[in-house]
Amino acid sequence: MKYPGPIAKTGCKKFILQNTLIIKEINSIIDNILPKNVNSLSTENYRNLLLKIQNEVNENKFHHIIAFENKNFFDKLFLNNKYFITSVAHIRGVRPSSNEPLEYVGLHRENFYADGDYINHQINIQIPIRNYNVKTSMFYLPKSHLILDSELELKKMDSSFSKVEKFSSGHKIGLSYNPKLIKSGLNRTKLKRVNLQPNQGFAFSTRLIHGGGSNLTNKTRFSMDFGLIPYKKVSKAKSKHFASYSKNNSPYESVSRIN
Repeated sequence: MKYPGPIAKTGCKKFILQNTLIIKEINSIIDNILPKNVNSLSTENYRNLLLKIQNEVNENKFHHIIAFENKNFFDKLFLNNKYFITSVAHIRGVRPSSNEPLEYVGLHRENFYADGDYINHQINIQIPIRNYNVKTSMFYLPKSHLILDSELELKKMDSSFSKVEKFSSGHKIGLSYNPKLIKSGLNRTKLKRVNLQPNQGFAFSTRLIHGGGSNLTNKTRFSMDFGLIPYKKVSKAKSKHFASYSKNNSPYESVSRIN
């Protein structure tokens, strides 16, 4: 498949955020909802609070604002400048390494967990929110978007492994209840951590192998993820995002116009 110029070679591209006010807004929401002793929270309580943060972020459509403010860069990722945005942005909050179940998704590409060709054309956007650095950020494998699906050997696990139940808070904040592990087909010695400055974002193909991201510091790392989908592929995407619900208790549309 053909990849847009900015990400064609490596599968990813850093970009300068045109405004960081939304990051400050999200940090305020985090401070208002999470207690100071966040490391002492049980996995279930922590996931419930992360979901509360995520719901508030989505109600305010902060990712729409980021997409609008950075339109000049995002337009370059789509040949006809027409694209939709995923209705749900995920808030990732990874606490310092502990014996708790994982708080991040393992190495994957998005088509492990989504049906339809549209997902192969989606561009993921990751925005650092707090304590995001090379000791806390996710891993990625440069140029792995070019690896064929048939070259990857996968092993499907279940919720007894992931400690995430379908439609639970963990599922709603983007963790997989039936994760797929990559057993072979990639060179793990080439993995890198995303290295961003506070005013930068990270755009990458959903086919880029990415994930992991154990937190090797003593502070919780926060980031926000959302996707951009070419207009011509939107009709192939699922209509509802049943893992996340708005305040009126109805599932979000899967994708929406940027507004």
